[in-house]
Amino acid sequence: MSKRMIDGDVGAIRGAVLALVLTLVIGACSEGSKGSPGQRLGPNKTPVACDLFGPLDSAAAKIKAADPSDPVSFAKALADAKAQYLDGLEKLNKELPSAIQPAVAEVKVLVETDDFVAAAKARSPITKWVADNC
Repeated sequence: MSKRMIDGDVGAIRGAVLALVLTLVIGACSEGSKGSPGQRLGPNKTPVACDLFGPLDSAAAKIKAADPSDPVSFAKALADAKAQYLDGLEKLNKELPSAIQPAVAEVKVLVETDDFVAAAKARSPITKWVADNC
């Protein structure tokens, strides 16, 4: 295998990692509003959904720590992070208002198919909800 192919593969992997990290990190909650009427509130008096963003952030941290020059460990880290992220989306979806759930479903499909750039874009309704409610 030529050095150019290897460098190209590492560059493509790094691009995929960056897109996934952006997808996973968007949507951190801030203190403030107590959410919409009828939503379950957590111990910090914000909607339960707000507390479910932490595991999504830790999935991103796993990717950041992965070494793309080691394809085997990188592939495992990516698979583990995707599994954690998808599990987090499932839990989050149960706590979000029904108007936001189609966006969660779309992000889930895009992450499952490794289309991380599109997943980041599809997250905008979720990000807006978080900004308004957490």
